[in-house]
Amino acid sequence: MSGSPTVKIAVSCHKPISCPASEVYLPVQLGAGKAAPIDGMQPDDQGENISDWNYSFSEMTAQYWAWKNLDADYIGLCHYRRYFCFDGLSHQKNDHAQIEIPCLSQMSASEYRIDDTELIVGAATAHDMVIPERWSVRGVPTPLGPQATIRDHMLAYGLMDASALDTLVEICRNRQPDYAPYVEAYLNGHVYQGYNCFIMKRALFDRMCAFEFDVLIPFHEQFDYANLTGTKKRIAGYLGEILISAFTLKLEDEGAIDIVEHPLTFFEDTPKPASLGEATHGTAAHFVWNAANVSPYAVVAGIDSLARALPAAKACALTVVVPPKFDAAKVTRLMGALPESLIVEFATWPAITGLADMREDLDADDLECLAPLLLPWLMPDEAHAFWGEGALVFANSTWLSDDRKSCAGQNVFLQRELNRPGLAGERFRSETQLGTFFLSIDLDALRCELSCADMVAFFKSAKAAVERKLAGSSVPVEPHVLWQLVQARMLGELGFAAAPFTLASQGLDIADTRQWANADTGRNWAEADDPALASFGADGMPDVQCDMQHSPLFWQNARASAAYEALVAEATNPQPHDGASLRDKLLPHNSKRRQIARALAATAKSTLRSVGGN
Repeated sequence: MSGSPTVKIAVSCHKPISCPASEVYLPVQLGAGKAAPIDGMQPDDQGENISDWNYSFSEMTAQYWAWKNLDADYIGLCHYRRYFCFDGLSHQKNDHAQIEIPCLSQMSASEYRIDDTELIVGAATAHDMVIPERWSVRGVPTPLGPQATIRDHMLAYGLMDASALDTLVEICRNRQPDYAPYVEAYLNGHVYQGYNCFIMKRALFDRMCAFEFDVLIPFHEQFDYANLTGTKKRIAGYLGEILISAFTLKLEDEGAIDIVEHPLTFFEDTPKPASLGEATHGTAAHFVWNAANVSPYAVVAGIDSLARALPAAKACALTVVVPPKFDAAKVTRLMGALPESLIVEFATWPAITGLADMREDLDADDLECLAPLLLPWLMPDEAHAFWGEGALVFANSTWLSDDRKSCAGQNVFLQRELNRPGLAGERFRSETQLGTFFLSIDLDALRCELSCADMVAFFKSAKAAVERKLAGSSVPVEPHVLWQLVQARMLGELGFAAAPFTLASQGLDIADTRQWANADTGRNWAEADDPALASFGADGMPDVQCDMQHSPLFWQNARASAAYEALVAEATNPQPHDGASLRDKLLPHNSKRRQIARALAATAKSTLRSVGGN
């Protein structure tokens, strides 16, 4: 090859993801021969391959495909949720020397520079081989407690038994005797490498693959997979981690190879990419519902109400914006048959195509605050859209008016907060405060008035102005109040009209609203007993207190849905506002910490029963 060195990193994937936007990455679909194709991914069953063995070799079927089919000076492998971080900064790491990040998105990829092609190529080609940062297993918890060696550490997780490791060593002695001592030394040592993640020169990659697959394929052909769980069947992939680590030890012993360690980023969630409006372009009406803090059951009730309110001849697309771990499949199971005129799709803000370009100096909270007013650029083919947030009920179709002007719901909550003592409400005195819980947006008009960069700059200016005014407040201001103040300022300066209370209203406590809102607002709000679109509660759940004006409306609609009983259970047994229990915060679902805690709890129960029996 001539010119600058070429670098290609295969990204092993089994589902659609928001892959970092760099030309060095090549997403490879694992087990492609037995699965539906994933757009934009290289199937691992083309050319010479072992795709059919993916159930055991896991990410290594992508490695094998790259070995036999990929042409580059440097070849790498990472996983859909693990990428090397080359930014050179100091980051907090877990006990496996990985940088834990909540969600993979264009924003997080840019923040940790895992999408920076120039940086990646420079870091990769400066050395012969890049491997993950290594760490000691001593003192690191396992289901059986901390272990002293790699062998015991791996066995403690129950993913294989000692006989499998003995077989691996025996095959190495017979087929790759030069490497066998290093396999044994690694297993008997305590410094862990693992993960099958690397970048290395092509010649080294060829040498490593020749060694690994010469051992793993015979192992695979003689191993008995009968009656094993799916996880235990992935044994060839686990053993591959041992072999690459032994390969590294041998190279270091030879002394002629330049090897460098870099930490891996580890993403808890990897939502698939989405583009608002892309799948539903041309619909008569497009509604984007920000349901980030709403349960799947409340989403079902909202969709059912929309299906009933939508006129048969009116086409509508509904994009439901949800958090990464939202159970959209549960919503689909509970929903009844939808009219053909209604298209429903789910999207996740961090993964929505286009947000990275708007990132600039904004953090995730800023983007969430600004999100409703970014729709003109997130939906570039649409002329008009509606936006709503919270637990919504669509009571009738008047919100589908053909009027193209931009209007916003009147923010009774914010007006009430500004009139309470202590917040220096006089600094923001206004008869009308607008909010983003309901917007009717003329996208064409906003695009003509401002560019996306202009909107980001406009937001920064509005936020700075509000913060200056709040500097003299005698009480701390909650972040969500700050956001609503910024949104209200922007909506006013952008010329949004106030939507009538009969079109959209918030579910607030009547007595409290009458006490602190101005007289007209209190009266209009109380009289809006049948709004076209109602929003319930700052925490996203409908409030069942008897003095909530719109609770009956929500429950009348919810009663018709398959989620009714679950909604009743949720409302009578409320969860913390952030939706997570203390246990879930300390021991996240599907985390190693939770697995270990379960194993320890089971061991403790067994011990107590044994002691009690004696």
